[in-house]
Amino acid sequence: MLFVMLAPVLLCGCATGSLQKARSEFYSGHADVAAQILDSEDDVSDTDALLFYMEKGAIKYSVGDFHGSIKALLRASALMEQQETIRLSQETASLVTSDWIRDYKGEYAERLWVHTWLMLDYLMTNAWDDAMVEARKALKIYDAWPDVFKRAFFTRAVAAISFEAAGDIDGAYLEYRKLARLMDDPAPILPRLYALARFLGYDDDAARYEKELSGSALRHADQYGSSAEVIVFITTGRAPVKVARNIVLPPSIRFSFPAYMDRHTVFYPPAIYSGGHSEGSQTVTTNVARVLKASLHERMRKVLVREAARAAAKEAAVRQIDDETLRAIARITLFLLEEADTRSWQILPAFFTVAFIPVAQGDAEITLEFKERGRISLPGAAGPGRFRFFAVTGNGRLFSAADLAGEMGEPNREP
Repeated sequence: MLFVMLAPVLLCGCATGSLQKARSEFYSGHADVAAQILDSEDDVSDTDALLFYMEKGAIKYSVGDFHGSIKALLRASALMEQQETIRLSQETASLVTSDWIRDYKGEYAERLWVHTWLMLDYLMTNAWDDAMVEARKALKIYDAWPDVFKRAFFTRAVAAISFEAAGDIDGAYLEYRKLARLMDDPAPILPRLYALARFLGYDDDAARYEKELSGSALRHADQYGSSAEVIVFITTGRAPVKVARNIVLPPSIRFSFPAYMDRHTVFYPPAIYSGGHSEGSQTVTTNVARVLKASLHERMRKVLVREAARAAAKEAAVRQIDDETLRAIARITLFLLEEADTRSWQILPAFFTVAFIPVAQGDAEITLEFKERGRISLPGAAGPGRFRFFAVTGNGRLFSAADLAGEMGEPNREP
């Protein structure tokens, strides 16, 4: 009986075998091996299923298997919807053991990034309408927890891009405008707002934005719709992981709750060169740690309420034991069982960045210069389509949506 009660503690921190191995291989620089490991779903537990599909989707994206990423993240999205139905048996059992026996439902921020990565996958596979569907799902999560996501700039930028690529210019303009209001420095978004305001006939708005643009930015914005534009999605660093924090109250009450521990804290934006000339910084970045911590903070009240309820339930259970020795054993067992649920999506980057790079006709090459990665060269604006989408993944690989043209949908349409 004692072993059965201790089992959740013994398993704490031990993710599904293939999942833990894939994480290790990924951060050892073997992303392809990690992706292959997760091709098998034989040992996926119900409690860790959401984590499995989130990690699988992120790893598949990192190796350029965008269709595989879509498949995994759609499974994650479906699970998130199913998990809205509470499993009463798990809820009851966790009140006298720990939250580890419950299905992992993801932090609010992790749910947002499922749809974020799906947008990226669809944009990289030319499925513009599907990207717009995911954008709308992401925006519903924004609306549910606006304070948590007020600094989740990247996702809103990608949502706007998805609307724009799918031809919903009004929807794109609305999201860019919301984004500009939230950013400390909206300069990277102002050329787009000016261009879209002119295109939509919002002359007063266009005049206001025009006053804040430099000469080169204004020239590029004036060419909106008549020249191509490179958009690069960049993931860098490693997101924080959850660790347990504990408070002990005599004689045997232990409160254990999750907190995030940083792994990367400094962001170095890439220098951008187009046609051999330095471009102004038109990048939008989300600090993943900041949003994750805001997400957990929003949920912490519920965590503490559960902790208090569990402590009361355990104390009530112990007091029902008449034998003093058994009561002492029970107290020790329940003390050990109290362990914070530190499961988290670990293949998240430390920073999500999107770079907007206007391209003059005839430019042959665009270069991104990273402090930690050196230079990465992109092909220019050759080929059909309004946008040229690229992905620079966390393991330093470069992928182009142009290489996938024809696999899904039609080329991105003109506005």
